Amino acid sequence: MEFIKKYPAVTPNCISLENNHIGDEGSIFLAGIVGNENTGLEKIKLGRNKFGPKGFQCIAAKLASRKYPMEGISIGSDDKRLNARAFLKFMQQFSLHPKLLPKHFTLDFVNIGVNPMTALSKFPFARSFPLESLVLMNELTYHMGLIAFLKVLRKYPNSSSKAFDINLYGKNDEEVLTVMIAIAKLLRIQNCKMEKLTSHGGYISGESMSPILRSLESNRTLIELDAVLHPITIYEWDHLACVLSDTRTRISTYASNHLLVKFSNVPSSVPSKVRWLLAMNTLPDKATVGIMKVVDCHVAPKFRLDPFIDMKPSLY
Repeated sequence: MEFIKKYPAVTPNCISLENNHIGDEGSIFLAGIVGNENTGLEKIKLGRNKFGPKGFQCIAAKLASRKYPMEGISIGSDDKRLNARAFLKFMQQFSLHPKLLPKHFTLDFVNIGVNPMTALSKFPFARSFPLESLVLMNELTYHMGLIAFLKVLRKYPNSSSKAFDINLYGKNDEEVLTVMIAIAKLLRIQNCKMEKLTSHGGYISGESMSPILRSLESNRTLIELDAVLHPITIYEWDHLACVLSDTRTRISTYASNHLLVKFSNVPSSVPSKVRWLLAMNTLPDKATVGIMKVVDCHVAPKFRLDPFIDMKPSLY
């Protein structure tokens, strides 16, 4: 680190300093490097370094004092005694400078819980959280803490990141269902920005996936759902097929979901019909996708495409 401070011009754009036990004393030295915009440092990983509240506050203060935000930062702690205070100290530094939050943010604390997450809603930055991707590890996936955080995003939908990554490790079916209901409520918001939802460390059952499926009937932002789904019954697959191509009428088919292209990280488990509809959604012209689905479901001798072609500007 002394070399980087002495020769900032040769600093790599990404540094991993995880599990180095830097502590609060080392954080002061580290903050000087993080705050130096002449180093060329764009991404840094600082998880598991025994930072206390002062250490987190020091690093956050330097990040918030930059003229331009860093590209990405991963930060966290495995000390259960100080997580809530450390987390709030870290986030408070950005409350008046939301545009200086890193674009890609990984928060890896342990069991933060409900109160600190709810407290985020009182911070001014929550109104304009400018993230492109947000990874919520361990602490935030303590399921009540995660639900509290999702409520913050629902309150300020402009703060929703495009990529949302959660860890479901150790969650029972009831807890997973509660989290999925909270995510589904976020997806139903008109100006939700979420394009990719990724879950790790656990299975999502058909019952837990049902709220997400219902939200996809109206959601027009989610492109990928990357998760292990088990057990998923034929009912859930049929529901997804209906979301992708609602065959009740030609209009409902044309107005179906033409954006979703991935629904599982185990492609072999996806039925061929659903796989075909997801593949069709990969075409860039969504109006054409709608017409193709209409032709496939409702083709008839007197069928005319003109009414649907005229609808192009009103969709997506």
